[in-house]
Amino acid sequence: MNNYVVLMTSDFPYYEKFRDSGVTFFDLEMDEPFEGKKSEYANCDAILDFANIDPERKMSYLKYLDFEFQKPIISDLSLYWGDFYIEQIANLEGSFSLLFQGQGDSFEAYIESETAKKALDWIGSITGKKPIQVSSPGIGFTFPRTLVMIINEAFYSLEDNMSSPEDMDTAMKFGVNYPLGPFEWLSMIGPKPVLQLLDELYNVTGEARYRASKLLRLEANQYEG
Repeated sequence: MNNYVVLMTSDFPYYEKFRDSGVTFFDLEMDEPFEGKKSEYANCDAILDFANIDPERKMSYLKYLDFEFQKPIISDLSLYWGDFYIEQIANLEGSFSLLFQGQGDSFEAYIESETAKKALDWIGSITGKKPIQVSSPGIGFTFPRTLVMIINEAFYSLEDNMSSPEDMDTAMKFGVNYPLGPFEWLSMIGPKPVLQLLDELYNVTGEARYRASKLLRLEANQYEG
């Protein structure tokens, strides 16, 4: 039997599947995941973290898990500078990218231990997706990083009145054979994660190509409100 502690919020894809998977599950919005729960962590094989929060909170949260429980941690780092987190968190033995849906039948995974491999295989069994090992998580892995740049460029095109969202979706699907257009992807993911990853890319690299469109930022702020 798998003996994991899963930490998640209700906006994460596959929330219901993980909640009903039979492992120790804490909804970070509803439950107290730490106080009085030391025995759950002491007896677990690994902590599986799906928290989607701002980078400073994510680092602080992972450092707390690392120091307090001394257990292997496997974390979704779809929105973060994964290489830096792995360097800073001693027990972070694996990371993955599942926050952005629509990656076909696989997801990217960075694996440093056999414990992480087993946990990621279990995550794959719950989601119906196969973990594909990558050499580095980089910043946001490959699929999310590429996708947010496409969505951002679509918003810049919208700012320039080049086309409507519907026409851009059609052009990308039939012109370059994408499964979805940029605004269809956006409707699945939501603007906040797209903006957060772009901001992380821009803050880490300083490269202008990652600067978020004003329209995208406005939409993310309205979505938040």
